[in-house]
Amino acid sequence: MSSFEQKSAGTIETPMPSAGRPGQQPAVLVVEDDPNMREYLREALAASGCACTAFSGSLAALAYLATAPEIPDLVLSDIDMPGMSGMELLRTVRTVAPDLPFILISGLCEL
Repeated sequence: MSSFEQKSAGTIETPMPSAGRPGQQPAVLVVEDDPNMREYLREALAASGCACTAFSGSLAALAYLATAPEIPDLVLSDIDMPGMSGMELLRTVRTVAPDLPFILISGLCEL
């Protein structure tokens, strides 16, 4: 059983193509519980030439990573989410993919 394997608690927004390698689009995994922000991030990343897979929660993202054929090039995650926070997601991902770039974002003024 993979360290990523968990029950899914979110929704898959877009299937991810192969991870960004030379000649391919960079693959970004977005984890954001706010649907408007999730859609904005997807559109902005797509406009920048990235392939984007988006989830509404950390557990769904972990379930996806457990079965994904390739690890994405970047994870972009909200910090404050119901269930597993972005910080907890980061810690879990680091145990399996320590070199995976990970950006935490938040719309909160106080953390």
